Amino acid sequence: MDIRELHEDELWLCSQFGDAFHQEKLLADDFSFDTFHQNWTSWYRSGIGIIFGLFDDQGQIIGGIGGMVSPDLTSGKLKLHELFWYVDRTKRKETGRWPLRLVYRLQAWGKSKGATGFRMIHLLLPGETPSSVALADIYVKILHMRPLEVCFEGPIE
Repeated sequence: MDIRELHEDELWLCSQFGDAFHQEKLLADDFSFDTFHQNWTSWYRSGIGIIFGLFDDQGQIIGGIGGMVSPDLTSGKLKLHELFWYVDRTKRKETGRWPLRLVYRLQAWGKSKGATGFRMIHLLLPGETPSSVALADIYVKILHMRPLEVCFEGPIE
């Protein structure tokens, strides 16, 4: 397996995971690759965003992580924000610690940009709590993170 930065002209490689992520997390809105591409192109060109791809031994992309650096909304300190971390469901059991290595690569990039903190987003399924998700031990014991924010989403009526 291999991890490498995706270049701007390779953003399309992420398209297969957008729909899968939206289905897995039961998101109400459909994934729009056009919107994804527009946002990431802008973030790439401004130097605040990056995507690392996880490739299998045949060179096929099987996952990735994307993040951006920006000042915290209240303190102004530069933070790294993970915006997605996804590995193909059918490949997860055979990837070992490679998905965690994606996180480490993103953290190293964020540190090189001057980020002093790191935030990850985990969308909960109905009935899940931050401590009940499969990745809870990774977040807390390995990455030394704690649940911080609760997000509620709904329509504007």
